[in-house]
Amino acid sequence: SWIKNNAGWWATDQIDDSSFLIGIQYLIKEGIMVIPSTETSESTGSQEVPSWIKNNAGWWANGQIDDNAFVFGIQWLISNGIIIVEEKLIPTDANFRVAFIGDQGTQPTSVAVLNLIKDEGAQMVLHQGDLYYKIDYRDVIDVDAWERMVSNVLGDDFPYFVTIGGHDVDAWDEYQQKFYDRQQKNPDVVCTGDLGVKSFCTYKGLFFIQVGPALKGSGYSSFIENQLNNNDHLWRICSWAKNMTEMQIEQKPNTVGWEVYENCKNGGAIIATAHAHTYSRTKTLIDIENQIVDHEWSEPNKLRVKEGSTFVFVSGLGGQSIR
Repeated sequence: SWIKNNAGWWATDQIDDSSFLIGIQYLIKEGIMVIPSTETSESTGSQEVPSWIKNNAGWWANGQIDDNAFVFGIQWLISNGIIIVEEKLIPTDANFRVAFIGDQGTQPTSVAVLNLIKDEGAQMVLHQGDLYYKIDYRDVIDVDAWERMVSNVLGDDFPYFVTIGGHDVDAWDEYQQKFYDRQQKNPDVVCTGDLGVKSFCTYKGLFFIQVGPALKGSGYSSFIENQLNNNDHLWRICSWAKNMTEMQIEQKPNTVGWEVYENCKNGGAIIATAHAHTYSRTKTLIDIENQIVDHEWSEPNKLRVKEGSTFVFVSGLGGQSIR
């Protein structure tokens, strides 16, 4: 009945348009008022409500028209972008914590990083490439040594996801089999595609894309675009190893191209990379190639992630070295 009271007050100018619209948006968002699926046009930024809708609200409050007639008016407001109804997205589990690393090796410092991940209570690792570093030209990539190191600290069933890096290519088939074996021990993990190369996964509500631009395969830009188009997850990550010179504080050359960055940004995904043995992060960007900062979110320690706006970070401090 209080919804009808609000409608009546609005119709008689006891509350203004903005208060009424905000109230209706809240009721729809919380599921108190259920409105049939309505196609929405882009908002023009105008909050002007036609007089016939206001008249309808008053007639509905007085019992002169039925619920369907009132709902029709609300649908019109939604379809014309005057009332904005946010879709309910799939959230991650509460307090879900993810560790992002890259450029690891199998040194004591690498083990120390894994112990830090464990001590901080991370529930998942997303690793942006470079697992094992050869000592010299006579050395071979020891996949088993890497697997033992991780399992000894985190366990052989810990959710550990790896995206291919330049130092991994020669032994990738062996590595990938280890990742498939680990995945089988986690029934909550769902991955599709060429794991760690051109794949997408969900775990505990987190959606993440793993791709290998400049390393293996092709067609990554369209793959990213397709996976993020109409994606219903609240938190989305794009993961790859290499990067562009302007996106890190070392002098790594341009390798992956800007299109993968822009498609992730357009799809509302955070971009996680490594390759440079450092940590760095951008501000909130609306144009990554030209490093244009979102003027509404220009402070360095306040970030916004949505379609068309995101940030990029490099986390290459997995234990091999610091530069």
